[in-house]
Amino acid sequence: NALAFVLYYQNVTERHGSEEVVQTFGPMIFLPEISLSDEETIQIVLRDICGIQMDLPEPDWLKDFSAPGQMAIDEEIRKIETQLQNDIERLKTAQNSREECRKCLKLLYEREQALEPVVRDILRGLGAHVEDPTEKNREDGWIVVKVGETTFEGVLEIKSTRSDTFGEDGRKQLLDWIDRGRTLRQKNYKGIFIGNSAVDKPFKERPWAFSDSWTKAAELSMICAMKTEDLYVIHLLNARGTINIDEFWSQLFGTNGIFEMKKYWELLAPKGKG
Repeated sequence: NALAFVLYYQNVTERHGSEEVVQTFGPMIFLPEISLSDEETIQIVLRDICGIQMDLPEPDWLKDFSAPGQMAIDEEIRKIETQLQNDIERLKTAQNSREECRKCLKLLYEREQALEPVVRDILRGLGAHVEDPTEKNREDGWIVVKVGETTFEGVLEIKSTRSDTFGEDGRKQLLDWIDRGRTLRQKNYKGIFIGNSAVDKPFKERPWAFSDSWTKAAELSMICAMKTEDLYVIHLLNARGTINIDEFWSQLFGTNGIFEMKKYWELLAPKGKG
């Protein structure tokens, strides 16, 4: 019937007819309920039982009291808190801007359906009008570009693969989309294939993605094909203002086969400059 007591407890095992203590726990201190608040009770336990001296927290009724010089300090705290909140908002805005800015890098690694909106957005940034697809498992978008008095119209097939080279399925799908354009819109659209191959490898380690047979078939089908990293190069040059974008579009829609990137890579990294 003690008002307060201390309990230790042990794990015990029996070996060779005798008990052996495996582990000891405690102390666990049991105290009676008293009239003091929880904070004051904890203070007593820390001071009298654990030997730790701690200050009591201010009681609620003391909140309306102001010490000499406190008002100026409180005002400074409010200024700092306001500035801190503004800095947090600016940080969030900057982080969101950074994330938006780096979306173009998805051209180098993204795959499947997540790649498609990135490609369309980059094409829009280059001045094209691009329609999003309205049906699943159909064309990946319709593209319209005006260069002077000339209007170019195309249909997109955006493809990704873990393989080093593209298979025939993407090229054949693009031919189906061209035929759908004739049927649904009564127009001959330029087929544009944009693909990301060997997606699990850094792009500098990726081999040439178009086989000889794929290249020949693309030429005969009068479609234009390019890699997503090539589109990224065009995006970089456009951002730097070092590319004639009308010339790029004219070349793209005028290409039958694989889009020639040599001059654009040289614009990006001139010889002798690393």
